[in-house]
Amino acid sequence: MEMVMDVKAVRLVLFLNKVYLFIIQIMVFIAKQDIPIVDIMLNIIVAQMINQPKRNYNKRQ
Repeated sequence: MEMVMDVKAVRLVLFLNKVYLFIIQIMVFIAKQDIPIVDIMLNIIVAQMINQPKRNYNKRQ
């Protein structure tokens, strides 16, 4: 049962990573238009992406 949960969790993380990368690509494309708000949003998303996995792994352990 734990193995099945781990596989689902890994798939979810991989899917979320793809979504994040897709969002970041859009943000970078818009950021090239020199809009400061987008830069701020991009920084927030990157910060969340760096912080998120640590929280999830701590919960599982």
